[in-house]
Amino acid sequence: MRVHHFLGTSATAFHWVDEADALQRIVDALRVGGWWAPFWNIFGDPDRDDPFHEATKVLLSDGPVNPSNSGSSNLEFGADKVARLAALEATQAFDMIDVHASTWSIELDPDQTMQLYSSYSNVTLRPDRERVIAEIGRIAQDEFGGRVTRNRTTILYVARRAV
Repeated sequence: MRVHHFLGTSATAFHWVDEADALQRIVDALRVGGWWAPFWNIFGDPDRDDPFHEATKVLLSDGPVNPSNSGSSNLEFGADKVARLAALEATQAFDMIDVHASTWSIELDPDQTMQLYSSYSNVTLRPDRERVIAEIGRIAQDEFGGRVTRNRTTILYVARRAV
């Protein structure tokens, strides 16, 4: 007999929903032995400097709040391992829970940098978004010589529906 357990996943989006309600729906949808695996690709690496972030922090500081940064800690939603693990454990429905993180870097030219930032909700919701995006491009070109390196962290949570 073949058993299918299924996998549920969310890619850099779970911060947009009510976590407790969504986790209960996931638990209800997973078969016993099925896996839940949300992950986030987050800018930043606590062990490496991020000069471009520092150079643009003031420019972006007065805009709308990004839901991925709106938790009670100073960490992005996906990076707040204590809170995410506690939420998974609170369901009392998972018997194996783990978290994995890996760091990497991405290099962008000014156009790629502007395109990337123009996809972020805390930029797209701004009434002055065109000015902000143009300024990001100018900073990338003038202050970073046309080459922006951003450090990234990918965080993956895995949880198995209790057997």
